[in-house]
Amino acid sequence: MGSFSKISCVPSVGIMGIRSVSWRTSTTVCPIAVLDSMVPQDKAKVPAGEVLQAYRTMLSYLVDNRRWLFPSDPKSFCVVHGRQCSLCPAAAATSSSAKRQRTTAEIRQMSRSDDSADCPAPLRINTAGTTCVGWSSAGKSLQFRDPSERPHAIWSVERLRRGELQVEDVFVSECTPRYPVKEKLVDLLAETHDVFHIVVSPIDLGWPVRRRRVFCCGLSRATMAWLGPEQDDILQHFLGFFARTLQTDGDVFLVASDDRVFDEHCLLAGHRGLSLSSSAREGNVLVSPEHVYAPGQVVRLQQYSRMRDEVAPSGAFFADLNQNCGAGASTPGPVIPSMLTSCTLHSFSKRRVALTEELLHAHGFNMYAEEMTPGTGPTWPPCRIREHLLQLNRAQRQKLLGNGWHLPVFASWFYYILAHTVKLDRQVTVHPERSLWRKGSSSVLSWGRASSSLSLGSCEDECTELKEGQLGG
Repeated sequence: MGSFSKISCVPSVGIMGIRSVSWRTSTTVCPIAVLDSMVPQDKAKVPAGEVLQAYRTMLSYLVDNRRWLFPSDPKSFCVVHGRQCSLCPAAAATSSSAKRQRTTAEIRQMSRSDDSADCPAPLRINTAGTTCVGWSSAGKSLQFRDPSERPHAIWSVERLRRGELQVEDVFVSECTPRYPVKEKLVDLLAETHDVFHIVVSPIDLGWPVRRRRVFCCGLSRATMAWLGPEQDDILQHFLGFFARTLQTDGDVFLVASDDRVFDEHCLLAGHRGLSLSSSAREGNVLVSPEHVYAPGQVVRLQQYSRMRDEVAPSGAFFADLNQNCGAGASTPGPVIPSMLTSCTLHSFSKRRVALTEELLHAHGFNMYAEEMTPGTGPTWPPCRIREHLLQLNRAQRQKLLGNGWHLPVFASWFYYILAHTVKLDRQVTVHPERSLWRKGSSSVLSWGRASSSLSLGSCEDECTELKEGQLGG
């Protein structure tokens, strides 16, 4: 007699971490109605403590009922096939088809063979940017009292349940630096996951973009082992691989053609009921800010201009004209400022607005592959979802920028995680963790050949093999 919200964070860098929401019918109770009843309808008239307790009660309800709220094979109606389809088909196939027990002889043969007849088990990864509305500095900052606590509770309890079912190996997430990782993830998943995190900005990796974020990783203790350093040392270890000195400024991303810039100025002027003369396009005449920006934005432009004269009179300088100078979430300077869901970014050196395509380009989505090397072909393939992004209007692309992640930084963190983890094969070794030296295990990063199939020997024999530079076999 109802349905409940089933959030599944689909691994897809192309959609910039936007969560996918689906629904599953229940014949016994409507969890949505239960969750609705827990939260006061008019929060403005309710004491803050009651709202806080309401969301805590909601989390407790989800945790206590997770076994039926999050089944091992969740299904949803599929518009492609016209029937109920599995939300996680790979995990469902693994759990539904029980593998026969291998004999000792087969396992020993596998451990001796470099080319096993069986394909390795897939690595099941959940990746998305968790909702950060309650923790963003550009908002009410309600934190544990924000309505976003509800979808976050569903997402986090789902990670807990899928870890218990051993149908998910890793989850990787990104959020604002004010996001409390310990309270949100470490404490909740203490029995099922090892959770690690770093706080890093694209500037640390040599990108002239300001977007400081916390990047998290949760490893299922049942299926994965961490080979990297302890939590306190992870950031420096990560930067040892990926840190770069900033060599340029944000102007490097302003590569749109003059015609495209003029079209954008015409669009902005049209929002104000004005039209620009075609002679401005033909004569390459600079468009007056009063024709393009709203009156309030023009005032802020003048304020930022005075600031620029004081701190950096020449060179690149960017400012979000939707933000008051020196207040709120304003981060003006020579690099691309932190993106918000509503932003009008002005380049003072180019004396024009920065296009959303250029800002997507600055965040790692290659939007200008053809234009980068005219006559010689692109040096790097264009973003695979480029055409889909271009079909969105300006406001939609800006919202994606405000809610999305910086792709190169996320990819670096993702690569770092994959390089410092190993999937455990409990069909081959009963206690593989003993062979991995889980404390101080970064000393085995120089293994010559990494394999999750450990040999059937005593713990002492396996440790001897590790010291000789091999993981098994």
